[in-house]
Amino acid sequence: MGVGSAAGVEISRLCLTHNLHAVIPGKVYRSAQLTPTDLEKVVRAHGIRTVVNLRGVCDPTPWYLQECRATHELEIQQADICLSAGRLPSDVELRRLVRTLDETEYPILLHCFRGADRTGMASALVLLLQGEVTFAEARRQLGPRYGHARIGRPAYLDQFLDSYGVWLEKKNRIQYPHTGGKYRVEELAAPARHQCGHTSALPALGSRRLACHRRAIRTI
Repeated sequence: MGVGSAAGVEISRLCLTHNLHAVIPGKVYRSAQLTPTDLEKVVRAHGIRTVVNLRGVCDPTPWYLQECRATHELEIQQADICLSAGRLPSDVELRRLVRTLDETEYPILLHCFRGADRTGMASALVLLLQGEVTFAEARRQLGPRYGHARIGRPAYLDQFLDSYGVWLEKKNRIQYPHTGGKYRVEELAAPARHQCGHTSALPALGSRRLACHRRAIRTI
């Protein structure tokens, strides 16, 4: 099969499947923009409780109003985060995304327009914040398998993740049990008091919490 034919098959696959994938099976999923009918199918198939829309509040565009009506009728939450596929993410929206991932009800569905660029970056952040994976493993969420190409303006999202990876290497901040390096994992105790409206790493999220990603992303 030639390169052109292989690329055509891959593009068809992404379109026909709505670029739907499990990031963390049973907990976090990613996709392209879905029609209300397709959204209902995905919600019922995977028990989705929150749709995280990475395209922002787009009232009165038809797709946005349709999604709002669909999530309302399905009695699930919808969180609107304004990210761009063509520029570096803003610190305000990154903090909103982290806060949403902290506080929302799971399982969740992340989506942008094609489910490739913004969704890829957000999926990588989800894995860094919640899963015990290496940076390289999380980084693959923003890649060709999901339709992302490091070409033109979407390359800013690669730049963002690559810069974060360089920061991690310089700071020697992370170690996962299976990597065998000389990095540091922090263990957090439950706070004596928890202020309403603020997030914390609690024992319910795991006795050994990989908290440095959370702090670093919040302070970008």
